[in-house]
Amino acid sequence: MTIPGPAASPVGTTLSYPYVWRRYLSTLIDGLLILAAIILIPQFLDNLPQARITLFLAVLLYEPVLTAFACTLGQRVIGIRVRRAADPSRRITLPAAFLRWVVKLLLGFISFFSMRASNRFRALHDFAAGSIMINAR
Repeated sequence: MTIPGPAASPVGTTLSYPYVWRRYLSTLIDGLLILAAIILIPQFLDNLPQARITLFLAVLLYEPVLTAFACTLGQRVIGIRVRRAADPSRRITLPAAFLRWVVKLLLGFISFFSMRASNRFRALHDFAAGSIMINAR
């Protein structure tokens, strides 16, 4: 059931939804972390091709895995979390997190244009994955 505006959570508190600038800032923090890892870590892996493959996989898996099971560094610092739109008390599944990430990568900035039209500030990648961003308590 979709409830316009703030929704009551199962523990009786009101949910709030982050504005676009907080979501961008979270993504910027995550992007800078990934960029730093891509630039700095390979300098220590000169003769270790397996480690480079592991780093590559870690960069690819960073956002979807952390979003499904915990939160990314950017989400933690900014105080936002990804949850299921149908039940904001539950995390999204790993397949939903991957779908969300792929749509976010493919659409980029365009995905965020839908946020103003959505009563819960959902981006296109949130609609695709059945997710919602909420402010953490």
